[in-house]
Amino acid sequence: MKTYLEDYLTKKYGAHETSRITGISMRQLNYWVLIGVVSPKTERHGIKYFRRYTEEDLDTLKKIKMLTDDGYPISRAIEKLKKG
Repeated sequence: MKTYLEDYLTKKYGAHETSRITGISMRQLNYWVLIGVVSPKTERHGIKYFRRYTEEDLDTLKKIKMLTDDGYPISRAIEKLKKG
């Protein structure tokens, strides 16, 4: 488990940057978060909440996108990724 300092120093990405890096639309990214493909951290700034994605989240999203681009339905892509 990461310590508070390690977690604080870990590079995190916003939703738009994650969308750009992974090639996934914002709508698709939000849906994948909703169904549990990844669970980004939520940070509060004032009254607004922002999702923050880690490198691990980005890797997962890239792998799932690659599988769905190859024709796998999202549910099968998730299963395949979990099996290794």
